[in-house]
Formats: sequence, structure tokens, C-alpha cells
Amino acid sequence: MSNKNPTSDEYGTPIALVKRAAALLGRTDFDLDVCATTANTRAGFFFTKQVNGLQQNWCSLWTARRSSSVVSSRGKCTQPLCWMNPPYSNSAAWCKKAVETACAAGRVLGLLKVDPGLSWWGDYVHNVARKVWWLPRIWFVGATCTANFSSCLVYWENANVIAATQYWGLYNLTPEERGFPERKRKQHNRLLTNFDWV
Repeated sequence: MSNKNPTSDEYGTPIALVKRAAALLGRTDFDLDVCATTANTRAGFFFTKQVNGLQQNWCSLWTARRSSSVVSSRGKCTQPLCWMNPPYSNSAAWCKKAVETACAAGRVLGLLKVDPGLSWWGDYVHNVARKVWWLPRIWFVGATCTANFSSCLVYWENANVIAATQYWGLYNLTPEERGFPERKRKQHNRLLTNFDWV
């Protein structure tokens, strides 16, 4: 990704994209952001680099910190819904943790770089995740331009039950959901208006 600091893995997700992602699962927000900073978190509870989400139990910590308002009508705790935009230099470890969490009754929605040729994709995404939504290129918070790769949303739930992964396209994201700055949104909308659609 061509950014201000190419050695950094710390880029936030556009807020509009996080809201759209939560809506895909019938939610308005996430319970826990498993790899965040105080500046870019997308949930009320979050793990920073210092806390190291890879060393935490995402289900039990969320359950211990949850409010009574997330208890279902039957008195049982609802499954936590975790948001994960991991450092792409270590996607394998974060995806493995997502699968472990899904096996322990958690649910994880992750924003990942599309990398089906790498071994971690076969180990932790294909036929392990429930659903994958392909996305267009994203303009991450803190970056100077769109990423030079495609992204996808990956959803893990009940990962101990083997099933075929469902692949979907989610290409109709608005410029805001893709993270475009205001000036770029206007240019994008002008292009769409002036384009002669066939």
C-alpha cells in the first residue's frame, strides 16, 4: 500500500464501511475491536497493541466486561461480535485467532487483504469462514491514497462445523464507505454522473 509510512501496519477502517459491515450481520455496531488504537477503534471495547489481542480470550474478556443489556431474553449471553482489521504483516496469526474464537462461540468479522494464494487463506478462510464479501479497493484512515490491493470482509461463526464458504460481491460501496476523502468523493460522483453507461 502506498502510504505516508509504508512500514506501518496501523491504518484505520473508514467508519462508514464498519457500519455497512455490521449491517450485513443485522447489527449497528460491534462488541469488541480486537486490534485497535485509541484513535481508530470501531467498538466500545477494544484491545491495543500493548494489550495484545492475540494473547487475550476474545469471548471471555468481552463477556466479563459486557453490560447487562446484552443478555438475551432467555438470560444467556449473546455471542460477542468482534471486529478485526489486523496488521496485514501478520494476517495468519490473527485469522487463526478468529477461527479459535469462532470455535468458542464467538463471531468475528474481519477486513482482510485478498490473498487466496497464501497458505493462511486455505487454513483459516476457505471452507472455514462462513462468508466472504469481496470489496473494491479501500482508502484506509491514515493512508494517502487507496490501497494497491483488493480487500474482503470475512465472517467466522461456529468454525468447528465444516461447511463450504459462501462468496459474495459487495462492490456497490459508496465513496464514503470506501473511505474516500470529501474532495475525492466529489470527483468520483462527477465521473459517475458524466459517464455514459451502456
